[in-house]
Amino acid sequence: TAVNDTEIALTWEAVENASFKLQISETPSFEDFIISQEITTNNYSLSTYNLSQNTTYYWRVIATRKGYQDYTTPTQSFTTTILPEEYEKKGDLSIKEIWNFSNNSEYPLHSQLGGNQRSMTAYKGNVYVITQKTGELLEFNGQTGEYSRSIYLSGDCFTNNDGKSLGTPTNCIFVDSNGNLCVSNMITSASSTSQLTVCAIDLDNNGYTTRVFQSNIPNASLRIDYANAFNDVTKEGGQIWAAVSGNGTENHNYIYRWTRNSDDSWTQEYTIVSSFYPTSGSIGGAPVVLPISNDQFIVDGNGNYPTLYTFKAGNDAIYKSGFDSNSGIMPKSGGAI
Repeated sequence: TAVNDTEIALTWEAVENASFKLQISETPSFEDFIISQEITTNNYSLSTYNLSQNTTYYWRVIATRKGYQDYTTPTQSFTTTILPEEYEKKGDLSIKEIWNFSNNSEYPLHSQLGGNQRSMTAYKGNVYVITQKTGELLEFNGQTGEYSRSIYLSGDCFTNNDGKSLGTPTNCIFVDSNGNLCVSNMITSASSTSQLTVCAIDLDNNGYTTRVFQSNIPNASLRIDYANAFNDVTKEGGQIWAAVSGNGTENHNYIYRWTRNSDDSWTQEYTIVSSFYPTSGSIGGAPVVLPISNDQFIVDGNGNYPTLYTFKAGNDAIYKSGFDSNSGIMPKSGGAI
């Protein structure tokens, strides 16, 4: 048996004029099979992405030859590794992630996943996908991908603080640094009745939402698709971040940052992205900003690659890295979803 990060290679003794049945199981008693397959050669390879990580599997081969009694090999085993390893460091930053891959046909892609689902996040072992406008929150098991339930949000997430309906509520879902699950709307222009609104979701109360933030951007033809957070948004020092899409006509490449004050008001600041990787002139449509500290952030839109910047209030953001020189920023092997 040969095992590496991406492939398991199994071999056994060749027998003239024989056919083989390969059996692989998670139990040494072979109560059920991951694979039970007829094979004409004396070797077989399978991708580790079709298997669970850090798991021991057992395998055997049954040889069949006309005129002879079937022969079953002794049971052997192999153990998969955890993928991927830590990425190379970029300055004082490092990225470490575990990528899960599932081709489990027992849980097919949920029929409701489609054009109205605009955002997803991982939270307490589950994956949550938010449905634009309707507030339906789809919950999936983070390990298997099995659909668990639909939660229909209620409370503040459908209106602004004046009680007027939001045009495109429940467009984005994210988790702040303290583990608060949050939902935000999309705005296609900034006005007194159209502002970015963020609400905390209480899953223990059937998805009831409570408003924790509403922006106060001066009137402008701009679009914000997605929000994100740093620190605890329910307490002083909590931050809401958002990037302006290239689809509007004003404030292109603006990154907004709102910081919560001790009196629960919010201080609004912005920085402007003016250097891009690759050189595109715009962060493009539907940009997502990921704050990694109080003043450092990664932004990713359809006009640029993920790029690291330092926030400079009222000025151009400082370009830090497009990760273009970091060969380790991509996983060592593909196949992840």
